[in-house]
Amino acid sequence: MASTPTYEKGKLYYISIIDFRPDPSQPRKVFDEAFSEGKTFLAS
Repeated sequence: MASTPTYEKGKLYYISIIDFRPDPSQPRKVFDEAFSEGKTFLAS
């Protein structure tokens, strides 16, 4: 079994996008227009 990494407060960590997983208990299922605009801004 893999161990859980220990993180230190205030330290910068690089995390691969592959390691991100959706949170099934996230109450927000629909994101508003502001989120969409931010996504467009970051993509440019």
